[in-house]
Amino acid sequence: MTIPRLAVALAVASLLASSPLGAAEVAVLKSTETPAWRPALEALRRVAVGHNVTEYDLRGDRTEGEKVLATLKGKPVIVVAMGPLAA
Repeated sequence: MTIPRLAVALAVASLLASSPLGAAEVAVLKSTETPAWRPALEALRRVAVGHNVTEYDLRGDRTEGEKVLATLKGKPVIVVAMGPLAA
């Protein structure tokens, strides 16, 4: 596992482990579907066993991103952004 993938996995694992409410909601926002991100997403899913991980592909569309964020607003969710549009 490379340093960036390991860093993502460790950061999310730390957040999930400290969740006092049990299963956490994790929203992975992807600017586009990028094969290079797949290993990091798989690592995230491995460390997030027992938590709900949902991927959202924004398809490079800012309007799609705004729609997704509107559905997440006000909910207790950990957001992982992958790509400049998602960030």
